[in-house]
Amino acid sequence: MSAFTLFPSELTAANRGAVDWGSEAQLLAYAAHAYVVLAQVDRGTLSRVQTLDAHAAPVTRVQWCAALDFAPSSAANVAVYLSLDLSISLCISGRS
Repeated sequence: MSAFTLFPSELTAANRGAVDWGSEAQLLAYAAHAYVVLAQVDRGTLSRVQTLDAHAAPVTRVQWCAALDFAPSSAANVAVYLSLDLSISLCISGRS
């Protein structure tokens, strides 16, 4: 797998520590400049599942979270993660 496949953009100092393991399905969320990448880890391989490009500035924090209180009951099986960037822009995203 090429580096571009794992990192859709250059990494920045702001991305340091912006990584978090999901509690289910062996999902990993990590920052690559202004992108958030969701990857599945299986038997030592890493496969990119989804890329979030909603941030305009480098992402500084990525965090999986429990189901949100305001989420509809039909979204009970959605993995939710939060990401924050240098411009204090917060994104709430999900992966079913």
